[in-house]
Amino acid sequence: MELEQLVRQLRDPIVTGSLDRRITSICYDSREASPGGLFVAIRGKVVDGHSFIEPAIDRGAIAIVSEEPGLTQRVTHIQVPDSRDALARLAASFRSEIGAADIAHPRKKDCLPCPLCGPGTFYSGVNLHVRIQ
Repeated sequence: MELEQLVRQLRDPIVTGSLDRRITSICYDSREASPGGLFVAIRGKVVDGHSFIEPAIDRGAIAIVSEEPGLTQRVTHIQVPDSRDALARLAASFRSEIGAADIAHPRKKDCLPCPLCGPGTFYSGVNLHVRIQ
């Protein structure tokens, strides 16, 4: 999916770098970053995803979404007011475009069962429900 198309879904994005890129996956865990991917840096209670931007780029991420400005000039950087909201919007847009989400998520042991969504569905803690097989 084209990055420019994804950015249109975000609230008040500030873009540094080219939007002329094809995104092949979205992740918020830098260990899941892959070539052609978009990494979303999310602040957690214990760990701040902004600290893992460079490792995500080293693994092949070609674009970064974060709440902080000017964190890298190696790839396209998109600053947003709320990374969690951005991830939800990006995931919804990406999934509707390609038909099946290739959104990297934490391992099952890092998630809570979601009784509202049915068997096999887990809540990942970032307003994103994922099905883990």
